[in-house]
Amino acid sequence: MNLLIAAVYSILLTLAVSLPATAGTVTLAASQDTWIVDADTFRDFNAGTDVFLWVDGPANAPTGGLIGFDLTSIGAGSSVTSAKLRLYHQANQQFGQYLRAYRNLAAWNENTATASNAPGFDPTPVAELLVLDGDVDLYREWDVTSVVQSWVKGTFVNAGFRLGKDVTGGASPYFASREASLGVPELVVTYRVAVPEPSTGLTLGAASVLVLLVMRRRS
Repeated sequence: MNLLIAAVYSILLTLAVSLPATAGTVTLAASQDTWIVDADTFRDFNAGTDVFLWVDGPANAPTGGLIGFDLTSIGAGSSVTSAKLRLYHQANQQFGQYLRAYRNLAAWNENTATASNAPGFDPTPVAELLVLDGDVDLYREWDVTSVVQSWVKGTFVNAGFRLGKDVTGGASPYFASREASLGVPELVVTYRVAVPEPSTGLTLGAASVLVLLVMRRRS
């Protein structure tokens, strides 16, 4: 009897730690976006309804794009295996410049954000893209897997991205905003989450009943 109980207990333990994981991919449209520029004319200007995002200036200047995504559709217990930020390059060709994404440190609102009240951000880029072509009217992609995973886990507060360049000067790229009619910003996330399958639940239940029967016979 003791051997039987031990065997059933082993089965239960194995099932409990080896639940299957399901994978999914979701494409999220930006939940808010705007651009800010640290110049006298535009310091208090809000561009939350514009159809483009203007990206210019290095990390040490409050100039560039702000973009956020709602991740609540991805469960907190999920493991992000891939996350791609996709922005549609509307205008202004780029040659040999890095376009960078930074992590914002505080919440902001697209209807009120300006250079004067813009959130702080981590000056270390979470992703960068070296543009070596002069193409426009196409999506550019950044690998932002690590920061999206930290948002899903709750390690960092999800306050979205700051967009900027590595240098001042040259052409300032324009990307489509979420108000644009073509090429809205996207975050494509692939993730895994552990869930019990129905068959696993039935097996666990049957094993539990067997344990109870064995224990009753012993008594």
